[in-house]
Amino acid sequence: MTQAELTALINAKIRNKTPKVIKTEHADVEQEITDTLFDNVNLLINSISTVNGYIDAINEKIALNSGVVKSINIGSGTVGDSSAKAGNISSCILNAVGSNGNTYTVTLTNAMPSTSYSVFFTLESKSGDMLVDNNALSIVFKPLTTTTFQFSLDDVTSSGSDLIDLHLKVYNNNY
Repeated sequence: MTQAELTALINAKIRNKTPKVIKTEHADVEQEITDTLFDNVNLLINSISTVNGYIDAINEKIALNSGVVKSINIGSGTVGDSSAKAGNISSCILNAVGSNGNTYTVTLTNAMPSTSYSVFFTLESKSGDMLVDNNALSIVFKPLTTTTFQFSLDDVTSSGSDLIDLHLKVYNNNY
């Protein structure tokens, strides 16, 4: 019932009633107001529930973790070294150094819902010479747990002079 309809009901049954309003007429109007109020509250609750469902669906598509691993030197380093990091990365540890690449284990700040997630990487040249840094090959990653994954980064012409920052975003695959 709209506000105009409630006002008309009050006018007809109470305000404009002569000579006097009996108790049941007053109670009938109160009941109409109460019913309308609860109908509107229930509509609001249903709307909020729907909106929360949309928010959950959006959150599933938003990166749950993002950050940067700083100053990676492809093809060099000491196993066990920890890289500087920012964002939702708790740690990034060098696991292996090959002649042309490195393997790292990353620990995320926020646990993913499952191990079905994707990591998207972007490389930023930091050496001052993009021609030195532009030979990096595709990065391969492997989820280990909901908070850790490994990635390997190779460079076919690495001389240990590459210096890159690795930006990453982690997305849930379950939607």
